[in-house]
Amino acid sequence: RGAAPTIFNLVHMTPLHLAVIVGRDEVVAQFLHRPGMPELGDESDLTPLDLAMKVGKYETAQLLIDAGADVNRVLADGDTLTHKASLSRDYKAARFLIRSGADMNIPNADQATALDLIEQKELAGLLEMVEARDRPAAPADAE
Repeated sequence: RGAAPTIFNLVHMTPLHLAVIVGRDEVVAQFLHRPGMPELGDESDLTPLDLAMKVGKYETAQLLIDAGADVNRVLADGDTLTHKASLSRDYKAARFLIRSGADMNIPNADQATALDLIEQKELAGLLEMVEARDRPAAPADAE
C-alpha cells in the first residue's frame, strides 16, 4: 500500500524488519520483490534474517534465505548466526542453519569456527548433523 521499506521508524526499524519480527510472511514476501531487500540492515546493522533467527521465526527465515539472504554473513562482532546459535546452545536455530547450508568453517574474531564451538561444547547431535551433511559416507568397497 505504498510503505517505503527502507525508511526507519522511531525505534530504528524498517517496515520489512517489523514484518519479520511479527512473522507477517505475506508482507515480507511483498517487500522481497524489491532488489537488495534480503540484506537490508536496520540502524543496528541487523538484517531481516538476523532478526528472524533472533525471534525464532524459521518460516520467515527460510523465505528470506530463498530470496537470497546470506546465511553466512559475518556480524559486526565477528560471529556468524551459526556461531551465535552454537554459543547459546540454541539447538533449534543451529539445526535450521545447518540444514540451510551454513558454512561451519568460517572463523570468528577469536579464530574459532562454529564447528570448533560445537566440538568444544560437546554438542554431539549437532556435530553428527554437520558430519552427515559435510562428510558423506564413503562408498562401500567393491568385492
